[in-house]
Amino acid sequence: MRIALGKLPGEAKSFNVRLMGSSERFTRLTDIEDIPELKKDIAQEVRELNRAVTEKQKLDEVNYDKLSKRIEILKASLSHTALEASLDPLTRLHNRGAFDRALEHWVSVHKADQRPFVLGFRSRQFQTNK
Repeated sequence: MRIALGKLPGEAKSFNVRLMGSSERFTRLTDIEDIPELKKDIAQEVRELNRAVTEKQKLDEVNYDKLSKRIEILKASLSHTALEASLDPLTRLHNRGAFDRALEHWVSVHKADQRPFVLGFRSRQFQTNK
């Protein structure tokens, strides 16, 4: 992703340089007195501008696709990491943090809906043989 992001300024600068060159050439076209020559030169500049814009669009699409794929990979990795962080590594059962987040979610949903919320606990008494 850093590579794709790093290329963007260079590509934008290159595109801007091409546009500025075209702008300068358009300015010089005002000096042309011969109409057929003027039409030919304008047509050439329009083709060059169209080519530059098309190339820029293709590069932008490629970069967008690369960045989108990388973002999806990072989202999946983050989701997996969040799940792993909420599980006890030995028992693979949800840990206290997962319980706290679930409880907070349930409370906020019921508060937003203005519905009552009840939470019950069942305690197990462990007996020891004396």
